Amino acid sequence: MLHHLNKLPQKPKRVVILGASGFVGSSITRQCKINKIKTLEISSQEIDLRKNESINSLNSIILPNDYIVAVAAIAPVKSLSMLSENLLIINNIIRAVQNSKIDYFLNIGSDAVFSDEPIPISEKSIKAPETLHGIMHLTREIEFSKLPFPNSCLRPTLIYGKDDPHGGYGPNQFRRLLLSNENLFLFGKGEETRDHIYIDDIGKLSLNMILNKSVGSMNAATGNTYSFKKIADIMIKLYNHDRSIIYKPRIGPMPHNGNRPFDITTIYKAFPNFEFTELSQGLKTLF
Repeated sequence: MLHHLNKLPQKPKRVVILGASGFVGSSITRQCKINKIKTLEISSQEIDLRKNESINSLNSIILPNDYIVAVAAIAPVKSLSMLSENLLIINNIIRAVQNSKIDYFLNIGSDAVFSDEPIPISEKSIKAPETLHGIMHLTREIEFSKLPFPNSCLRPTLIYGKDDPHGGYGPNQFRRLLLSNENLFLFGKGEETRDHIYIDDIGKLSLNMILNKSVGSMNAATGNTYSFKKIADIMIKLYNHDRSIIYKPRIGPMPHNGNRPFDITTIYKAFPNFEFTELSQGLKTLF
């Protein structure tokens, strides 16, 4: 599902990062700078991609041979109005770049495009999103894939890191509670398992795709699943031994049928030497 247009890794002349100030955009920017790749970082404060005037603003700064990384989005999508705003962003990006002479386009998507399956999710799995957030990301994939130059999509699963802005259930929320000297809470017994990927690994996978000019699609997951109880126990031991876990009754069915594993064969075929951050090491960095 992924192949390289560059025979050997090669630095592009410039990478334009849309959504560069966000959680994922910052990680990609950081990896580009570590590798001395010239970047142009565009945030929503500089160009609001929801507005029509963003088309001319973006078009005027894109140069021939640029690589574009599209991270900009309003996420997670929880309402129809948020979905509508994201559709404007998608449309305006396309209108700004479609007639340019850029060399490569990388879309940062989400595993939310996939439905739950009893087998590990791969790039060949059925795309049948069950949420507005998943619908938004599937729309991005479909529309960006129509652009007339080499393009690709990277789909992260649950990302954790200390600069996460949302504090979603799991490592990011547990960190905030522990730093506030509060107890952790788990739904049910915290027995459901998920794959969690460290933010720096998203930046490094994106960098690999940029250097190799990889086209196609790739899921970003570690191939390992851990229960939320396991993660909570590790984090309490790492940071605050005095805190405890409060168990809350579930309301509704267990998300993702209790398990959402990934087949990461594509990652190791594309980048045989890639090394993921081990969970306990990644959790240590949160503090």
